[in-house]
Amino acid sequence: MKTIFYETPGAYVSTVQLIDDFSDEELITKGIVDASWSKLENAEAPDGWPPLTWRVDDGVIVIDFAVAQTLTKARLRKKRTPLLAELDVAFQRALETGANTSTIVAEKQRLRDLPELVDECTTLDQLKALSP
Repeated sequence: MKTIFYETPGAYVSTVQLIDDFSDEELITKGIVDASWSKLENAEAPDGWPPLTWRVDDGVIVIDFAVAQTLTKARLRKKRTPLLAELDVAFQRALETGANTSTIVAEKQRLRDLPELVDECTTLDQLKALSP
């Protein structure tokens, strides 16, 4: 399978995966790509980030950091949801038995604050490293 990258209006990236070989003209005629798209020669997909984060800068596919931050916040919120639910149960059980809840409260707050740490990140590696 052959992957071709195109720059679309707004410096977005579109990928086309082909089983058969088609000329650029055939791809346009068949409606697979739009005539306004620019083919990115020798482009490579960035590792570790979904196409939604990809943008074109001087003919090179790069990661849009702001989009990566937004996706990282969403990822962290999704992963923390079941953890917060587990901590809610642990908190209720601790209250019922009169046990100390301070550790549970601190962990719940840490999980709630986690998405805010995204704004402090300055590199993609820092974003990837964030985890509940």
